[in-house]
Amino acid sequence: MELTLEQLYNNYQFKLIKRTLMREYPWVVDVRATEEDLIKYKSIVFVNIVFDGPRFEKDTGLKLASWAYEPWASNNVLYLSTFIKNDQEREAKDLQREMQNLVTTIAHSTVIPNELRLPKTSTGYPTSVELNEWTIVNNLTT
Repeated sequence: MELTLEQLYNNYQFKLIKRTLMREYPWVVDVRATEEDLIKYKSIVFVNIVFDGPRFEKDTGLKLASWAYEPWASNNVLYLSTFIKNDQEREAKDLQREMQNLVTTIAHSTVIPNELRLPKTSTGYPTSVELNEWTIVNNLTT
């Protein structure tokens, strides 16, 4: 699968995944990918979640660790639970699993016509879409 970032962002299936995540989880403010990952991984599209920290806490009831808002800590964390206080780690893992299940359901939906889907891999399998990195932004909630 040869896919550019522009092609990914213009793809109906990717747009549907992005819109659905942002609708179901209003604290998600963006869903991104990187050109580097598209080049490196040919059969998987890794998507990165950018989220509003204060809105996340308000909507989910989960509390971010105090250090999570530090500029050095707020970027590119692989697991949502890394940002969460220890006593709520299980809930954060469950939330990330729920979100991944939603993404997988959309990615494998047979309702989406083939011409609107992400390209198949070189072996003919559907391209997987996986949640990857999490980034907090903390100045969006007014």
